[in-house]
Amino acid sequence: MGKESATYVDGLVSTNPLGSDSISVGDDHIRMIKSVLKNSFPNVTTATTPLVGVGHTIQSASASMRSESYIDTGFSITYNKSSTTSTLYVQLCCSQHSFSSWGDLGCANFLSYIRLANSSGALIGGTTDNIQISDMRDLVPSGCATVEVGNGFSYVWKVIAANCPDGTSGNNTFDIWAKINDADDGGLTLSHGNITVWEVEQ
Repeated sequence: MGKESATYVDGLVSTNPLGSDSISVGDDHIRMIKSVLKNSFPNVTTATTPLVGVGHTIQSASASMRSESYIDTGFSITYNKSSTTSTLYVQLCCSQHSFSSWGDLGCANFLSYIRLANSSGALIGGTTDNIQISDMRDLVPSGCATVEVGNGFSYVWKVIAANCPDGTSGNNTFDIWAKINDADDGGLTLSHGNITVWEVEQ
């Protein structure tokens, strides 16, 4: 008899039942398939296609930015949203390079921040502002007149349909804007970046 014992979808055997199995085994297969589906998708309560679409773009290195108010990094993605009710997840993965000469800061911290913005630089509704991506401590007392630091980072923003900058469907553009806390003495560069958008029906 060709009937497996399965708890989740990966345990199903596509060649079962065998052609030689008796018809009476059919109800066992149906009950097992129902059990597997309910175990594998326990929270599905409505008809849904969770992942609607994906968009991706590779970003060039930004210019060196020296501004204490938010400015455009040049990192951007336009995604064609197909559903008026779906949620977008926007992920930035890149490297940041911060530098400071500590002229006005004294023994203090040099900080860099980003935000998810529309094309005018306004914060996307419902997302967190002032996401800190670097923090350097003044090392002048230790004999270092200047300090540079680089690291990779990733951040994901959730954007519900009502907060999409250009409409609940169609093309929506998301920009990354950045600022630092002391423009006289330091700066920030983003590089090796990519932005991915997942459209999910929730």
